Amino acid sequence: MRRPIVALALMMMVAGVAGKAAAGSQNYGFDSGYWGFNGDAGYSTWFSIENSDGRPAPSLRIKGMSGFGLEVTRPGLVGDFAAAGYGRISLDVKILSWFLPSSMPSPVPRIFIQHSNDHSPWAKAVNGFSPVTGQWQRISVDFNPAWTDAQAQAAGWQIEPFGLPNATFQDTCRSVFASGVWLKIPGTPAESYFLVDNYALLPPGSSPQKLKPISPQRKTLPITPKSTPERK
Repeated sequence: MRRPIVALALMMMVAGVAGKAAAGSQNYGFDSGYWGFNGDAGYSTWFSIENSDGRPAPSLRIKGMSGFGLEVTRPGLVGDFAAAGYGRISLDVKILSWFLPSSMPSPVPRIFIQHSNDHSPWAKAVNGFSPVTGQWQRISVDFNPAWTDAQAQAAGWQIEPFGLPNATFQDTCRSVFASGVWLKIPGTPAESYFLVDNYALLPPGSSPQKLKPISPQRKTLPITPKSTPERK
């Protein structure tokens, strides 16, 4: 009986390794520009590439009115998150300058996933965000593509009230049209500036194993600032 038991144990070990290997990751660092990274949700957002700063440089420089909305539709960062083994969305953020009204609470970023452009997104507030300027910080949210709507809501995910049809959390994770982040500053609209780097899709509970490699021979392409009209 020993041989069948040993064989079964080996099969279980192989299956475990295969399961881990199936969980992939994607990390984008803006060496190839910002195509597929779009303004979102009416923040009057302008983008450019910042070649002097990043983790490491370059990074995406964002100018917005009272915060920013970032919608990611770049190929490789959309699709079937369940099949890819994703369970975390992560990015690095640096606040360059903003105006925070003293009477308002500190802003909290919200990371979202969306089934299609005509469906309301699911979003979750980020824990542990610091409003300190001039410092890079990594923010992330976790999810399980197999969650029911009730389980996703218990974990802090909510459907945004955009007045659009709703897709289930499972259906959204199986066919992600866009993901991204919103950072809304309350009060009177004012210019604010941010840097974003290392937008990553990862297995649950993980962090990027390494940041993007530094390329001393990187060619810098001319970037035209981009303005995105408010979504209606």
